Amino acid sequence: MLQLALTILIYLIIVIPVGIYVYHIAAGKHTFADPVFNRIDGAIYKVSGINPQKGMNWKVYAIALLGTNAVMVLIGYIILRIQSIGFSTRMESGTWKKPFRSIRSSAL
Repeated sequence: MLQLALTILIYLIIVIPVGIYVYHIAAGKHTFADPVFNRIDGAIYKVSGINPQKGMNWKVYAIALLGTNAVMVLIGYIILRIQSIGFSTRMESGTWKKPFRSIRSSAL
């Protein structure tokens, strides 16, 4: 119950500042994060060969959308493949064991 209350409290604390920030981005106004994100955007534009001053037609937009989704699927696949490696699992008596019990196993 405490976790739920803390989650709701954190949400209520950050919803207004994040909403104002998103409004400024949508309206094209200057934000405090522009110096950092403009550099990141510039690097992404340069790597992908996009001119931010030039508009997109529907074909270019569709290709960009499919490319972005392909990259996200690839990243998700990589995360799923490597999640069994590292600190989340440990070897005991020849089998991989999870360090924490899952909700399903604790309910049984």
